[in-house]
Amino acid sequence: MVKNDLEKSAFKVVWDGLNAYESGDYQAAIEYFQKAIEMEPNASYGYHYLGKAFIKQKKYEKAIDNFEEAIKIKPDYAEAWLQMGLAYLGLGKEPKAAECIKRGNQFASMKDKKPVR
Repeated sequence: MVKNDLEKSAFKVVWDGLNAYESGDYQAAIEYFQKAIEMEPNASYGYHYLGKAFIKQKKYEKAIDNFEEAIKIKPDYAEAWLQMGLAYLGLGKEPKAAECIKRGNQFASMKDKKPVR
């Protein structure tokens, strides 16, 4: 990928969103992640990062919606399951949170057991 292509890619937009997220500008991060999703709607990572930014704004329902989208695309996305558990905790729904966290931990532990190719 040449530099000009990289600057126009969803990867670059996500990278900019992560920089905004890390600096605490969650609204800017949300806008970057939404743009990345428009560019690559079948990429689970855009939904995952968007959900994380919504958690920071305490918009737990929106966060859950995005984690669910990430999981529809990549059902074994351990980090999305774990983050969705945190969002359910934010809503005070402990049983659902525990279920999501358990599922995330199961997928995370399975990654360690996959053969290296």
